[in-house]
Amino acid sequence: MTVPVPRRRPWRRRLRRLCLLALAGAAAAALAVGLAVRLVDFPAEALSHAKTESRRLLDRHGRLLREALSDADGRGVWRPLAEVSPWIPKAFIALEDRRFAAHPGVDWRGVARALRDNLRAGRVVAGGSTLTQQVVKLTLRPPRTLAGKLREALWALRLERAASKEQILEQYINRVPFGHGAVGIEAAARLYLDTPADRLSLA
Repeated sequence: MTVPVPRRRPWRRRLRRLCLLALAGAAAAALAVGLAVRLVDFPAEALSHAKTESRRLLDRHGRLLREALSDADGRGVWRPLAEVSPWIPKAFIALEDRRFAAHPGVDWRGVARALRDNLRAGRVVAGGSTLTQQVVKLTLRPPRTLAGKLREALWALRLERAASKEQILEQYINRVPFGHGAVGIEAAARLYLDTPADRLSLA
């Protein structure tokens, strides 16, 4: 007596084939992104701070006599990370990008969370941009479209290869606009609090 061998159901074969195709597609996309990141360098001139600094005329005692707006139409004084209050980078990381030290330029968990929140709200309520992506926005100015967002993510991955986390953070705190023409933390501290950035407290 022969025992009939059960046949595999066609839907299982189709599901298995779709899963394999999806995995192959994801692997190909990851490979393409990896090559795109490694084959193109982040432009070093974009990180130059010459365009963010306003031209300042001081007297022999170091007092400001006159200040001309920078190329970015703002007032800015570049400060290395070591020359600002240690509370400043901590505050920006806590408010803007808590996983800054862990992600490679794009926080995929943050992107997924922002997508979930936007779908729930039915409108854009969260962006999921990292500090690295914001530096890309401030330097390369990609268009505010879906394609621009993808380019921004790609350039953020390249920036993480070109600069250390400390250098990226320094770029951010010196480029972020604070309103009323103040560009960077030093200009903002002097404009709003009449104190240099290295004396800012947590309060």
